[in-house]
Order: sequence, then C-alpha cells, then structure tokens
Amino acid sequence: MLAEVASLAMQDFRHVRAWESAILVAVKVRKIVEGFPRTGYAELRDQLIRAAESISNNIAEGRAASTPKEFLRFLDMAARSASETASELNLAREYGIAEQRAVFDAIGTVVCTRRMIRSLQETIREDLKRTSRKPKNRRT
Repeated sequence: MLAEVASLAMQDFRHVRAWESAILVAVKVRKIVEGFPRTGYAELRDQLIRAAESISNNIAEGRAASTPKEFLRFLDMAARSASETASELNLAREYGIAEQRAVFDAIGTVVCTRRMIRSLQETIREDLKRTSRKPKNRRT
C-alpha cells in the first residue's frame, strides 16, 4: 500500500520544478502576446503560445510515462519546445511587436526551465545506469 502511494506521488508532475517553471513561461508568453497588434502576426502568436504551453504539457505527460526512458523522450520534446519558444520570442522582439524587457525576462525563464529539464534528464540517465549495473538477485 505504501509503495503504491509513493509510486503515485512520483508520477505527479506538479512536484517537478521544471514543470512549475514551464508554467511560468506560458504565463509570461500569454502576457507578451496580448500586446501584439490586432492584425497580422496571428500565426506567430498562435505558434508561440503552442510552443510555450507544450513545455509544461510534455513534462506532465512524460511524468505519467510507464518507463524512465519514455519520460526522457518527453523531456527531450519539452526542451525542444523551450528552444522554439525562445526563438519565437526573439522573432517577436526583432519584429518590434514585443517589449524588449518582457522578452528578455521570458527568455531568461525559458533558459532556466531548459536547464532544469536537462538536469532532470541527467539525473534519470544516471539512475538508469546505476540500476542497470546492479546485480540481480537470482533464486535457484
């Protein structure tokens, strides 16, 4: 029973710091795109929102994965979405449709989030290496 509860808690994405940071990225992006001109840039607005929200969604979906390797795959997608978000934020800044300070703040949060994701990936990989080296108990 206790092991089942621990297993469920481990699957709760809300306990992943990278997920919390990714939520902050999505909120900041939503605030930035509110300032976009009403006409034009709709595709950039939509893609920026999708990319930003994809970070936290991939972490959450991956946290419920059945294996650590599958979780790693979702974390990789989250990291790629973070890179896409940063690129699109820079594009909005270059177009002059997003305030520079807000973009830099959001990109800083994206960079921190991506680092958290990479750190989590390293931890999972190390755990996988450690468990694969353990001798298995054999009963004869």
